[in-house]
Formats: sequence, structure tokens, C-alpha cells
Amino acid sequence: MMSKKKNEERSAKASQRYYDRLRKKLGYTWSDEFEKRIIDILRHVRAYVPDATRDQVIKQFGLDKLDGDVKNIKCCYCHNTLLTAKQTSYPYKEVASIDHMMSHHNGGHSTVENLGLACHRCNIIKGTNNADTYRGILKSLDESHRKNGTNIKQTWFEQSWSAKYADKMNRKIAEQVILQRMKIVENMKKEKEKEKER
Repeated sequence: MMSKKKNEERSAKASQRYYDRLRKKLGYTWSDEFEKRIIDILRHVRAYVPDATRDQVIKQFGLDKLDGDVKNIKCCYCHNTLLTAKQTSYPYKEVASIDHMMSHHNGGHSTVENLGLACHRCNIIKGTNNADTYRGILKSLDESHRKNGTNIKQTWFEQSWSAKYADKMNRKIAEQVILQRMKIVENMKKEKEKEKER
């Protein structure tokens, strides 16, 4: 019987050989780290579009044009480098997330063509705005920064993030309170039914 450690090493080597063959076949000279990021992004996309293919995701997010450098994976809105959860800390503003360019609220669908790779911060702040509207806001903030010399964009980002994130947390807390109240009411009904049976 093979030990667990040897089995893991063997599996890792087989996986490495597979990625090496794939990169050679496709003509990519990507690092293992870049390949892992692609797999991670594909996993997130498949939460919305289960039949999405690797090639669709690579083409949609322009990953084939990044020369295999992880530092080139950027937010489609603010153009900041996207990090992994291990590279940053809570609340993970710089972590990659999948954004609907046209939100469901405005009639957007979960198709690969409607998805964008954004930082968690832009995804939260954008909310139900469409991609063009949000980019217009960022562009006007950049122009204001150039004219006035003040970093109004960063201030806006921080204030918007705080407000939106607080709102999101408040909704979660409200949902938990509602669920607790529903359980209490349900338990009270069960107790009344038990009393009636006695």
C-alpha cells in the first residue's frame, strides 16, 4: 500500500506533466502560478456558467495576452493588480471576483460574454450599475484628480467601499435576525401544538 505522502507527490508530478504538455500544445509559456490562477478563475466562472470552457475564459478575460505574468492580471475597472486571498487580508478588497458587466437587475444574463474579472472592491461598489456607467464614474474621478491635484478617487473608493460593505453586512445581520425570529415563532407553534395534544 502506497503512503499518503508518496501518493500526493505522484499526483502532483502527474498534474505538472499534464500542465506542461498543455502549455506546450497551446504554445503558452506560463508559470505554474499563472496556471493555478487560470484554474481558480475558471472555477469561479463555472459557478455562474457551468459549461464555460477554459478557452472561453482565457479569451474573455484577455489572459492569453498577459505573457504568463501573474502581476498582469488586473481589475477590468480600476486596473489594480488582482491578488489571491492568501496574498491579502480581510476584507479582501484586491481579490479577484467575477462581475456581471450588465447586472441581473438591468437584464444581464450569466453568460461568459457578460462576465468580467474585477477586484472585490469594484464589484461591491459597482453594485447594479452597468460596466460603462461605472467606468464613466471612474473616468470623471480621474479627470477631477488631474485638474485639482487632490486624490479624490481614493477618498471616493474608501467611502463607497465602507458604505456598500456596511450595507452588505447590515443585510446579512438582518437576515440572521429574521431567521432567528422565524425559528422562535416556529418553536412557539410546536410548543402550542404539544400543549393541545396533552
